[in-house]
Amino acid sequence: MTDVAEARTPWVLYGAVAVLPVLLSEAAVHHWLGRDLWDYTPVQSDDLSYWHQIVTFSRVGFHNGYYSYQEQLAPALSAYGFWGPVLPLLYGCLVALVGASATVVVDLNVLVLVACVGAAMAVARPGRRRTLLVAALVGTCVPLLFYIPTGMQETVHYGLAVLLAALFHRLMRAGQGARTRPTGWLVAVILLGALLRAPWGILLIPAGVLACRGNPRRAAAAAGAGAVGAVCLGLLFSIWSAPYPYVNLDKIRFAATLHERVSALVATIGHNVRQLPRFQPVWLIGNAQRYQVIAMVVLGLGLLGAAWRQQRRDQAMLAGVVTAAVLLPLCLVIAVYEIAAGTRILGPHLLFAGVLVALHAPRGRLLAVPVLLVVTGLAAAPLLRTDVITIDRANFLDGVGARAVTAFHGQLGGQLAYRPGADRWCNTLLVSTDPVFFPELRAVPPGIGVSVDIDHMFGGPLKSAYVLANDVRKPLLPDGGARLVPLARTSRGTLYRNPDSPCFTPR
Repeated sequence: MTDVAEARTPWVLYGAVAVLPVLLSEAAVHHWLGRDLWDYTPVQSDDLSYWHQIVTFSRVGFHNGYYSYQEQLAPALSAYGFWGPVLPLLYGCLVALVGASATVVVDLNVLVLVACVGAAMAVARPGRRRTLLVAALVGTCVPLLFYIPTGMQETVHYGLAVLLAALFHRLMRAGQGARTRPTGWLVAVILLGALLRAPWGILLIPAGVLACRGNPRRAAAAAGAGAVGAVCLGLLFSIWSAPYPYVNLDKIRFAATLHERVSALVATIGHNVRQLPRFQPVWLIGNAQRYQVIAMVVLGLGLLGAAWRQQRRDQAMLAGVVTAAVLLPLCLVIAVYEIAAGTRILGPHLLFAGVLVALHAPRGRLLAVPVLLVVTGLAAAPLLRTDVITIDRANFLDGVGARAVTAFHGQLGGQLAYRPGADRWCNTLLVSTDPVFFPELRAVPPGIGVSVDIDHMFGGPLKSAYVLANDVRKPLLPDGGARLVPLARTSRGTLYRNPDSPCFTPR
């Protein structure tokens, strides 16, 4: 399975590839912000939400209050938020061992990224030239470099993308009687990725085809089973994750009638198709990713057609996997999501496609795929600088966040405390402030679920035991909040007790 060039590739080179994006991201933060990665504190909305849910699981497991938006709950299986319970579970178990800190999510993200890329190199064992090409891909993947100094899960997905590419490579090299083990490992990692973010399940389709290649009937059946599996993983995610009523997907899901759902679907598709090529002034890297996606789909289809016409089955197979890995998630994003935010989903799939070709393709046209990503990644470097300075900077504010957290904790005066064994609503805080996410939320005790009312759209009835609001007339309350009992005044609003919560009334 290995040739002489692979066997002679020094392992230290594989290790260098694994740590390269971390070193580059650290250099960017140090050069452009005058900070280091470990000066990070969770300040922005998603960072705060990830951090609090992970620390909560590390302390109370699944016995937390509700994490939700406008008190809209996951249908079953979990009281965790829009991203589901798996990341809080996995990271929470580790935090329970190492302890919580402001940087703990970044620390774990870096550890997972390095482990995934290192494992990918050990699995694929590429020669030096291919190793350098993979290094160029991860080193010029600007969204990865942007996300490393954040507390979001995106870093994990880029690591999984590289590992999945290596596992696909091994399966594609496996002979007729040696596919069981690589198939098992590949399916296991796809399932793990899909439990974190459902679109990874799409890769079950090409995985099934590759595992049964040479037998058209079995390959078709495996592709069908993969499609069913992908749908089931998507349904599972919709069951155990809290709805996010501000995105197109949940607007479609919860429309009152079938006609309204179809209308919302058509409107979403039309909007996303129009927005796909347009330059957005916020989060500039997202523009580069969308253009990369368009170019990758066009290039992949062209390479697939050329290989098919020339009856080069191996190249057609590789081009088909690469194209499907980008095109199918793109179609999903266009249909039910928001194309600007959807670059979070599409970015790792682009890296997967580039690394797979870099590891597996013979010399020839297919190498245009990683070359395209490297060249466009280099061209997007100025956008990375702008986004790091304007967006990432908020998480590196000279310890202001830490001081604010300490002050806010004192202002709460112990009035907000986790109650073991109580109804989940007893351990839920509804935040209806401007803004709803602020650094002081780290002072909310672990175990207290945080439900937020963005833009004051909540219409009640109020169930959370506690409310933090700076104007109780804005959120949800038919009586203007008259029955709320003030508990503490803070710099972010007043903390109230809700006597009408199910926590305090018999069911």
